[in-house]
Amino acid sequence: MDGLKVKDITLFLGKLPTRKQSCFYFTEGAICIPVAYISKKNLPEAERLWGAMLKCLPLE
Repeated sequence: MDGLKVKDITLFLGKLPTRKQSCFYFTEGAICIPVAYISKKNLPEAERLWGAMLKCLPLE
């Protein structure tokens, strides 16, 4: 999925290579830093809301 950029930080929703669970994360150089993990039960709703939020953002 695409990332959400806010003040020089880009937040992503996806799976990290070392984890089974999806999470919100940001990257700093080559390092991925998880912010919040999402349970399998809540993943469809998180993806729906993430997509809606990305559609509302102005293109840079």
